[in-house]
Amino acid sequence: MNTKMIPPFVALMACAISCIVSIVQHVAFGTFTVRLVVSALLFLTIGSIVKMVLDWALAPEAELPEDMEEESSDEAGETSEEATSDEASEDE
Repeated sequence: MNTKMIPPFVALMACAISCIVSIVQHVAFGTFTVRLVVSALLFLTIGSIVKMVLDWALAPEAELPEDMEEESSDEAGETSEEATSDEASEDE
């Protein structure tokens, strides 16, 4: 899933709402600017967190590290060391 556009979209929507509310309330220019900047930074951060969570949750399973692969083969049955020792004893 392409989550690249989530943070800017969330931030732009929040800034648009902040602008509309500020215009309706007839606030001063300084207050308007502060509200706009704070909402942009806050919701850009929130959008980035949402993006990271979605990337983590929807990502295909990556390759397991080597130590994890060894543990999964141990759980499945005998290890490669046991298999080779069994083969060596059968040859004798």
